[in-house]
Amino acid sequence: MIVKLMEVTIPARQYAQTRYFYSRVLCLPVGKEGQHHAFFDTGGSFRIAVVDAAQSSSLTMPTGRGAFLNLCCDDLDALRKRLDHAKVRILAENSDEFGRNITIRDPEGNTLNIFQDGSFG
Repeated sequence: MIVKLMEVTIPARQYAQTRYFYSRVLCLPVGKEGQHHAFFDTGGSFRIAVVDAAQSSSLTMPTGRGAFLNLCCDDLDALRKRLDHAKVRILAENSDEFGRNITIRDPEGNTLNIFQDGSFG
């Protein structure tokens, strides 16, 4: 029986750039790291794993379109400044009764929605 989500794994064709994006642009702390992978702490019981696609098993097929992440942040304005500084293109920006969010893509083309003040309960 499945009891919880452990992680979302992103096979990266551009490993160094993708690792930099998650660690330096999004400021996610690196939990464990190996020569060809990094696990990023998301502040809860889930993590994001970035693996070097050139070093991963043949079962991992990096498409650059596979993962879709929903992340929460506590200061969307500060994150927006970091994204602008890093020249990350904002695909969409919205606000509603649940909070505010921006949509971006990482260097592999994976979509990320980043929310602030979201309440979905």
